[in-house]
Amino acid sequence: MSRETNCTQFTEPYPKLGTDGADSHAVPVILMAIVEAYRPFNHGVLLFILLFAFFTNILIVIVLWQKEMRRVGVNVTMMLIAFCDFGGSVAALGHMMLKSYSCDYSTSLSAYTKMLCDYLKLAFHASSNYLAAGMAFCRIMSLNLSNKNRNQWKSPKYAFRMAFVLVVPVFILSTVVLLMNQAFPCLVMLSLSMFLLARIDDGRKSMASRTSSNKMDKTSQIDRSSRFIQFVLVVFLVTESPQGLFNIVGSLFIIDYIK
Repeated sequence: MSRETNCTQFTEPYPKLGTDGADSHAVPVILMAIVEAYRPFNHGVLLFILLFAFFTNILIVIVLWQKEMRRVGVNVTMMLIAFCDFGGSVAALGHMMLKSYSCDYSTSLSAYTKMLCDYLKLAFHASSNYLAAGMAFCRIMSLNLSNKNRNQWKSPKYAFRMAFVLVVPVFILSTVVLLMNQAFPCLVMLSLSMFLLARIDDGRKSMASRTSSNKMDKTSQIDRSSRFIQFVLVVFLVTESPQGLFNIVGSLFIIDYIK
């Protein structure tokens, strides 16, 4: 409870369960009921998800690392996303193993190892989000520039440059700024997804009156690849937005979160 005195919450905290007046508040009672019902399955579910992510991302990296696959910038970015997800799953598995052997982190080694695992989980997780946003940005640039610059933005070289620009700051600031790691990339991906959809529709309308089969085939290929990128962004938004929302709500109701 000593940690509560150093925290500021702009609303009145809910009473702690088991104290007077706690039963009159439905929110903490409902939340604790959900937690208690899920608690027996938490370890098994989490372990299954982490192992699935571990092996799946290994296979994705192996497939996309092939020479013919690395010629496309989108594939390079997807490979880097898979590598970040793989790193995050390794850090999470390490955290689970550490917690099984040292729940209280009583030694300096266990405490520093936990800090390292937490840092790597956060950094890899945020990096994958920003890489997805960078992939959409490269596609938007390729659709809006001339033919020469369009090919450059679709090249693996630009994919690696974009990854370097996005990932390095994230690893530097991942332990400092929560907004940068959760809410901001979700907003960026949402904006880029909407812009990409609008750009695809504009391109389809501008090519509707053209009858050249080569041009139509090329437009169809661009449309399919852009739709794929948009699908990836939607998947990221669906999976990442709730976590970002929960973290923001937890920071606003910090005393209730500590309890």
